[in-house]
Amino acid sequence: MARSTRPAASIIAVTFWKGVGAILSVASAVGMANIFGATASTDAYFLARRLITNVGAVMERSAHLLFVPQFVRIARHAGIDAIRDRVRGGERNALAVSIAVCAALIIFAEPIVSVLAPGFGAQTRADAALFFRIIVLTLPVVVITALTGAVLNSMRVYSLPAVARLLPRMFVLLALLTVPVSLGLVYLSAALVAGTLAMGIVFAVGVRRVFRQARDAGPMYGEVAQARGGESPRRLCRARRCGCWRWSWRRFTSSRPRRSTSPRSRRRAARRLAREVDDACGHVRVDAIARFANDVLPTRVVLI
Repeated sequence: MARSTRPAASIIAVTFWKGVGAILSVASAVGMANIFGATASTDAYFLARRLITNVGAVMERSAHLLFVPQFVRIARHAGIDAIRDRVRGGERNALAVSIAVCAALIIFAEPIVSVLAPGFGAQTRADAALFFRIIVLTLPVVVITALTGAVLNSMRVYSLPAVARLLPRMFVLLALLTVPVSLGLVYLSAALVAGTLAMGIVFAVGVRRVFRQARDAGPMYGEVAQARGGESPRRLCRARRCGCWRWSWRRFTSSRPRRSTSPRSRRRAARRLAREVDDACGHVRVDAIARFANDVLPTRVVLI
């Protein structure tokens, strides 16, 4: 699993895999429409799925923007073993918190659905709560993979996280091809959970291989020595928080289904493509910006 040294190729690869993910999402939506139709149960499923996937997207983006510069700084000053120890401690804490949050969400699923979808009827609300309880089981895995993905990106491994995050959608699409009529959307929810678990396994195996290869190859970023501007990556993290929160807000406020094929919708699709390319550029270039901050910028510079 070689680290990428060509930013342009990495940006193209990440953009390509994100495009594949968009195609898989459209294919699964079309398959669900053909099999189940536009029913109240389908709306309930999409509510539960959209909520959890939005949480996962926000966690991924936040971990990338906030942790990659820190991991780069740790690698330069203390080496790969220090990153591994930091990640292990962070994973334990994140896992404990996410399990507690997951249990609370399972217990209070119906009140949450009632607040988010007050127009649902009693049966639709019960279905949405059931789907929500199933899909929310993916939350601990999503949190861990967000942290692990930041580690991989800081080590210049970009394609593996992008490909691994396609697995939940691939499992849903495969489930649509074999869905039992008696199980229906419950089967799709279980397939989403299975795909997320498979994604977590790929992340775990991948980060272990990267740690092993990096340890065998020696220091990643040159000799572990004193570098100027050691606090700049942390300031970069603070500077990126504002953009992270803005992106998260847009993610949650743009979840309504849109069925228009007007020029406005086409312009919106073009803007979404531009955001995907921008996201790919951010995944590839944040670690380079952090290295620049570590090596070049003086310690008194505050990035705003």
